[in-house]
Amino acid sequence: MAAPSGEQRGAGPEWGAGDFGDVGGEGSTGGKGGAGGKGGTGDAGSTEDAGGNGGAGDPGGTGDAGEPGLRSRPAALGVLGPQGEASTEGKIRRLRDSLRRDNWKENESAKCEFVRLLLQVVRPHVGATLVREALLPPTLLFSDDFELENQLLGVRCLHHIVLNTPAAELRCHNQAQVIYHALHRHLYSREHELVQAVHRCLLILLPVLEGPYLANASPGKANPMALTSKVLLLTLSHMEMEDRLSLRRVYAEVLPAYIDRLGILIVRHMKQLLGVVGAFLEVSDGPKEEARAYILLALKSLISCAWPRMAARCGFLVKLLLRFAYDISAERTTVHGSVQHALLTHAADCLVSLDRCCGGQVQALLRDVKKASDNPGVLYCVTTVFSE
Repeated sequence: MAAPSGEQRGAGPEWGAGDFGDVGGEGSTGGKGGAGGKGGTGDAGSTEDAGGNGGAGDPGGTGDAGEPGLRSRPAALGVLGPQGEASTEGKIRRLRDSLRRDNWKENESAKCEFVRLLLQVVRPHVGATLVREALLPPTLLFSDDFELENQLLGVRCLHHIVLNTPAAELRCHNQAQVIYHALHRHLYSREHELVQAVHRCLLILLPVLEGPYLANASPGKANPMALTSKVLLLTLSHMEMEDRLSLRRVYAEVLPAYIDRLGILIVRHMKQLLGVVGAFLEVSDGPKEEARAYILLALKSLISCAWPRMAARCGFLVKLLLRFAYDISAERTTVHGSVQHALLTHAADCLVSLDRCCGGQVQALLRDVKKASDNPGVLYCVTTVFSE
């Protein structure tokens, strides 16, 4: 059967071998025919062109020689568009030469185009090979840069990769470990936007690395949740010494998620965690009191996850929450009414959860307080506990 002419090929899909970067076809310069053959690799949907005796004929490029199977490659790469448009993955692969370590800062347009294309690639078109060969190298260059803008861009791209790549694919070739180490170094940053982005990405990545916690795991198994514990310990150490309000809010925001992630294993860090909770509840962080609100949510998660250990700390936590309720009610000039009510509601919820864990010990401790105190915040919390 005669191969179609150049005009006929132009009417159909035009996948050139060059559209797939390093992918070569049977009709490329390593195929059966020479470069001047009648057919070409340009029509990926044509059996005669893809597997015929023709050469590179199509002006779209020949790619590298010697790798057969052009007909199967578009489906494997996840071509987006049945009308023959070049795939997003193919475009990303062609940008690799412009995003090497020695020249990526000179190609600002290539960097922006890479990020735009990366954010378009979603499940199920993100696989281990694509991540390792085309997505991770430029993204790690952005993340390791000294400029905050590039660091944020790199972390954003890593977040997208982790979110859209299956866990098993990420674990191939230790790619998840590579991403973890790239993110971990940013935990020491003093920029709250970067720290927030890193923690949000880590909370998605850690389940990929560790899997779910199994309470009935064998005793000889390696320490479960070791990476989560490591990140939480570092975060608690930063919280103990942090004086920037923006960073205090970020740390307090991510704390409940780490507690829920660890579950009962949070008892390992109970002493340090309760110290941080008490210190944060004593200090106001502005009219919205975001840090205090997140800390109360973290305390509620702690009570729920570590309820077997709460009876021994019942008295300490009741004093801590009542003192907080008293302080909030006394700060009427600095705390808005709706914010104050929300904080008191969170504190009362913590007391109710604590009372359920301790079998009514909280109510026994609050009987005398209900008669002696006239502070509206304290009375609200006490009344809520007795009404449950």
